[in-house]
Amino acid sequence: MKSSLKNSTLITRLLSAMAGVLLLCCDPVQASLTGFQDKPAFSTATSGWSTATTDFESATPGIPYLAGPGFTLSLSGPDAPFNMPAVGNQFWTTSGTNYLGLDNSDTAFETGDALTFNFTTPVQAFGLYVIGGSDVGAGDVSLVSGAYSVSNGATADLTDGNGSYAYFLGFVSTDSNTFSSVTLNDLTPDSTRLLAINVDDVVLGSNPTSNAIPEPESTVLMCIGLLALAIRKKRR
Repeated sequence: MKSSLKNSTLITRLLSAMAGVLLLCCDPVQASLTGFQDKPAFSTATSGWSTATTDFESATPGIPYLAGPGFTLSLSGPDAPFNMPAVGNQFWTTSGTNYLGLDNSDTAFETGDALTFNFTTPVQAFGLYVIGGSDVGAGDVSLVSGAYSVSNGATADLTDGNGSYAYFLGFVSTDSNTFSSVTLNDLTPDSTRLLAINVDDVVLGSNPTSNAIPEPESTVLMCIGLLALAIRKKRR
C-alpha cells in the first residue's frame, strides 16, 4: 500500500512538473523581423527561398475574396460591417489587370481599414504592393506583425505615369522562427483623408535550409510523449 501511495505521489509530482513544461512549450516564439520598403531588396533577402506570389488574376472581380493560396483574410475598421475583401479590375495595378480591394463603389480600402493575412502555415517572409494615388504620403500605410512595423516611404517603387503609385512593404525573418499573421493598416480611423488603396502581388516565403523552431503543437506532442514514458518508468 505504501509503495503504491509513494508511486502515486511521484506521478502527481511528475504531472505537475510536466504541466509547467507544457505551458512553456505552448508559448509561441516571435520571429525577429526586418522590414522592407522596396521589392528588389526583399527579393535579394529571400534569394534561394521557396516563395509563392498571388496576383489575383485567376479570381473573379466583384466576388468576395476571403482566402488565397496559403492565407485567409479578415477585415476590421469602418468598412468592415458593410464590405468584404474582393478582387477589382478598374484601376492600374502592378501585374495583370486584377488587384485586391473591397466590394465597395471604389473597389478600395479606405481610411481606418485594417486587413489581416492569417497564414495557414507560418512563414518566414511576406510582402505585397500597396497601390494608391498621388495623395499617398510617407508613413500613410503600415504593415504590422507582433512588435514589428514597416511603413511606406516617400518614393514609390512603381508608377503608371498617370497618377497611380505602388509602394512595396514586406517582412523577412532574420532567424529560424516563423510568423503567423500580418496586418495592413490604412491611415488611422480618426484621419480626415480618404486614402483609397489596393493590394497586389502578395508574396509568401520560407527558407528551406533553415532549422526552424518547432511549432508549439509539435512541441506539446513531444512533451506528452516524454510524460508517458516517465510515468511508465516510475510504475515499473
